[in-house]
Amino acid sequence: MKKCIKVTIDGPSASGKSTVAKKLAKKLSYMHLDTGAIYRAIALHFKELNVLDASDDKLKVALSSFSYHFTGYDENKRHYLNDRDITQELRCREISDLSSIISTNVVVRSFATDLQRSFAEQFNVVVEGRDTGSVVFPDADIKFYLDADPIERAKRRFSELKAKHGYQDLTKEEIDADLKERDNRDLKRELSPLVCPEGALKVDTTSLTVSQIVAKLTYEVKKKAPLRFASPTYYCSYKGKKCSFMYLLTKWVFGAYFKIFHTYKVEGLENFKNDCPAIIACNHVSFLDPPMLGCASPEVIHCLAKRALYKSRFMSWWLHKINTYPVSGASDDKTVMKKVLALLLKGEKVLIFPEGTRGKDGTVQPLRKGLALFADKGKAKVIPAAVIGPEHALPVNKKFPKLFTKLTVAFGPPVYYREILKEVKDKKKAREIFLERVQNEIQSLIDKYKN
Repeated sequence: MKKCIKVTIDGPSASGKSTVAKKLAKKLSYMHLDTGAIYRAIALHFKELNVLDASDDKLKVALSSFSYHFTGYDENKRHYLNDRDITQELRCREISDLSSIISTNVVVRSFATDLQRSFAEQFNVVVEGRDTGSVVFPDADIKFYLDADPIERAKRRFSELKAKHGYQDLTKEEIDADLKERDNRDLKRELSPLVCPEGALKVDTTSLTVSQIVAKLTYEVKKKAPLRFASPTYYCSYKGKKCSFMYLLTKWVFGAYFKIFHTYKVEGLENFKNDCPAIIACNHVSFLDPPMLGCASPEVIHCLAKRALYKSRFMSWWLHKINTYPVSGASDDKTVMKKVLALLLKGEKVLIFPEGTRGKDGTVQPLRKGLALFADKGKAKVIPAAVIGPEHALPVNKKFPKLFTKLTVAFGPPVYYREILKEVKDKKKAREIFLERVQNEIQSLIDKYKN
């Protein structure tokens, strides 16, 4: 298993950590892990349970019911507390102040540290905070420590907060006092005080623009290990999602082929939502299934393919370029499982053929249990999908397709595993109901559109 890369950025408040971390992560095609959002989500959870001043034992109980995840990038990033969208609530002044206070608690800090480490096991990350390089990730591949003159930091903090809802009445004097209080608390706290991590590169950001800081940090990352830290650079995008030019070209070529040489229809596109992760679960009857779904999808999607298809150097290159990943077929293929979960947690959409084999008579076979696992761990909805017609256009063992056949792709209403789990409160029963419901939805789509 390839080790995920960790880049940490530490420093005092308003030194530019958050803004730089987001842009650096985007530049490197890494995930930005917002540690502040984690603490704010915990603060909101404590506030709703009325345990902000409770004992450590009660805080541990409260944390046992805490579940946080996020999806998307930049302005489309959404934060969820126990599957509820709390993005707007995290931005309010009260929660920000509360998070700064609870972050000094040993129980909270230990819990948040474990949560951050679990995220970093799944994908390459850029992490920013007060102790990310010294305590949370002391073994990080590369560490930075950003600092700036206190006057400049206060100016930045004032400009940043005045632009947020609920902060319009702030004065510069209040910002100065708040910044001094935060610095004093961060530097003198017993638990994980603010320090420059061992081996970190110090960067004074006082007279630097954000672009200059990002350029400097990017240069240092690539200089340290250019081959190891190399990541794909995409110069194209489709509906707001990055992709390769080959992805767009493949989508255009197959789309033109289907429209010119077949009667090609797409139904149920209203079931797509671009602000959340999803698994597209489809029946499998022909080699035409993946390109049909790729062309039908209104967003960039990712797909799994049999490892046998990657024998040719060209095929391997092409499949990787179009967001396709090799799978061995083994139930314990942990590499694929981690890849799929990482994609879902980033807010992507992944195409899966959950039957595990191609159908022959139009009847959907029982779905594999892994679909429920992905839906649960990836915090994703499942969009049932059906392909109708490719079994006639390109049957098994046929090399060339039969032209001018009718091809249909249909998407059904989403199925949510976690909603079913809340109802039945039993994982085994919830999994059975969930898989049966998705299977029935796919079958109903086939029956509805096959004629």
